[in-house]
Amino acid sequence: MNDENARILSHAEGLLRAIEPVELGDGPVYLLDAASAAWFDSSTCIGATHPSFDLLLRPILESQGRWRGRGFACLLDVEWFAANAKPWGWRLKAVCRTTIHELAHRVCFPLSMLDSDVTEAFTVAAMSTDVAVDDVVGHGGTWLRALCHLAWRANATPWPYRLQCKADDLGDHGAYRLSQFRDYADTLRREIVRHHETPLREVLATEPPAAFVELLANESDDSGRVLRRGYPPNSGL
Repeated sequence: MNDENARILSHAEGLLRAIEPVELGDGPVYLLDAASAAWFDSSTCIGATHPSFDLLLRPILESQGRWRGRGFACLLDVEWFAANAKPWGWRLKAVCRTTIHELAHRVCFPLSMLDSDVTEAFTVAAMSTDVAVDDVVGHGGTWLRALCHLAWRANATPWPYRLQCKADDLGDHGAYRLSQFRDYADTLRREIVRHHETPLREVLATEPPAAFVELLANESDDSGRVLRRGYPPNSGL
């Protein structure tokens, strides 16, 4: 990885720590080029995470002298960003937005999964063309709520990590067959402002605003997976 991309990933890590310091704590954050993991198919997504990614990537991290114990690990398709977001500033924003998307998954994973050392199930899923990415990481109601909070926090973060960011920047709502994410953010506005410094796991453990639940419930039946992965929070992926 060249120095420019290394600086971008370092900046992205700083942003993640700024917007959700309790979740990440003092533990390591591993942002890696997807090309370094031969078993991972980056053709399906430009960023990905999973509770066991740190363990799956440990041999690579150890070979790079980076392993510092368990922590948040995320794979990024660095080649895609280099080809599709060529100006440095654009690439920085694109990478930061993708890592925020993945951090929203992280805060939805049950703590029991983060403490688990079981990796075999995901390894099989990751290498199978029969398993959709959505079945592995999920884009349900809990994730969507976390995403809206993190987008607001990215905008409110002091320099140098402030990122002009809207919920719609952090995922393809069309691919998930959902209404535009900004509509969900509008239903959460008061909650987001009131809890902008509250650890997200604490926020997600509470009942969401009725307007948010109603909007999610009114999505078309074609949103199947999303509607099945709603509430209570952390009920599954």
